[in-house]
Amino acid sequence: MNVKPIPVAGLLGLLLVGATVLAKPPQRLSEQAARAIAQKRVPNSAFEHADLEREDGRLCWSIDLRPNGSNNVIEVQVDAYTGEVIKTETETPAQQRAEKIQDAKEARKP
Repeated sequence: MNVKPIPVAGLLGLLLVGATVLAKPPQRLSEQAARAIAQKRVPNSAFEHADLEREDGRLCWSIDLRPNGSNNVIEVQVDAYTGEVIKTETETPAQQRAEKIQDAKEARKP
């Protein structure tokens, strides 16, 4: 039996190329989808602000929600690819002011 290695190598090459073409990069959640996830975590709240940022090496949506009747803001961080809620944090008005000052300082850095 005279088997030629070229067809096998060609088939292997096609499989590798096909797998690369079919492998899609992960889809990032839209802001709207992240907001919906955050609002399920903090019901009866009003949307304030959303930012896409990197936290501890993970790309996440930072969603700020204000619970009805409260001066506090609850920041919900949602993984931008999996939709997992990474953490929630309550910010008082004083903490919100301090964060705005810090953000302004960072924006001025070259």
